[in-house]
Amino acid sequence: MQQLFMRLHAREEADPSGVLGDAMLQAFRPNHEKIQALLCREFGLKKPDAEVDRLTFAVLGLATIYFHNRTALDYFAPHLIAGQKSRETMAERLVGYAVALIEAERKRRAATARVKTKAG
Repeated sequence: MQQLFMRLHAREEADPSGVLGDAMLQAFRPNHEKIQALLCREFGLKKPDAEVDRLTFAVLGLATIYFHNRTALDYFAPHLIAGQKSRETMAERLVGYAVALIEAERKRRAATARVKTKAG
């Protein structure tokens, strides 16, 4: 059932028919907002800026590809999600990748702040 939903979701993303209205966006909203809130907390922001928006989509995209491009995953590297241990390892790696993206943004922000301090 989940695979059928993911197929429908992917098809609606690629070629929206309007049948689902904004149901997909509403289903996506809670995770999007949770990641944004986490990133705002990490960077000491009251509300997301453009960089938080970019990073939110990047972090969510890490996992999304494994659901929306399941055919390619099954073709090129089915071992990545074959069995519980493989799925757990994949989840651990995705978390590590997300942390690396967040740390890269933290460093970028710090470097930008240093440049502004020197200029100001």
